[in-house]
Amino acid sequence: MSNKHTAEDILREIIDAGYRSRRYLGITDETLRLLREVSDSVLAHKNEIVDGAMASLMQEETCLSVAQKAALSTERARALFLYWLELVFTGGYDEKHSLQVTKIGLAHVKAGVPQIFMVNQMGAFAREIIKRCNCDPEHLQAVMQALYWNLAVMIYSYQIIRVMVFGRATGISSEVYDRLVHLYSKDLYSQLAKELGVK
Repeated sequence: MSNKHTAEDILREIIDAGYRSRRYLGITDETLRLLREVSDSVLAHKNEIVDGAMASLMQEETCLSVAQKAALSTERARALFLYWLELVFTGGYDEKHSLQVTKIGLAHVKAGVPQIFMVNQMGAFAREIIKRCNCDPEHLQAVMQALYWNLAVMIYSYQIIRVMVFGRATGISSEVYDRLVHLYSKDLYSQLAKELGVK
């Protein structure tokens, strides 16, 4: 994607990525039906789920520092997590849902949240849901597919927005950025592989 692409182009690319992730993860109408079936039993514990996931976040100094810099109160973070958790079980996993999740990814970029914390936090939510969900394997599979779809769209939107910001600041297109990453990652891989004893 060149730096001349519009906001609409970026959003279209994110929406397309949402559909690709849905196919990749095997999310079907049946998956959505299973999510709806289990939603009441899971969301009955939404406060405990969010509190448990937030407990992991609150023990991370870097997360607390990012929240302070972004002037994000605990109450606001909790409200955002509750909103997102309901979306996991009620969203359509369609264009509208992709855009709703993109807003979350954009908020992470704006606040300076490292991607690793998004991954860890999704794991914390999975842990808390599994603790409280008396799901059979079929319903649990649907929940995991849903969580990974949300994570995929968040990370994709996060990454594309960061690349666009970098491009606008430096004048380097995403194609050139990708070539640079590919070129220098080969060298870095060789160095790290040697240190790790990988052939």
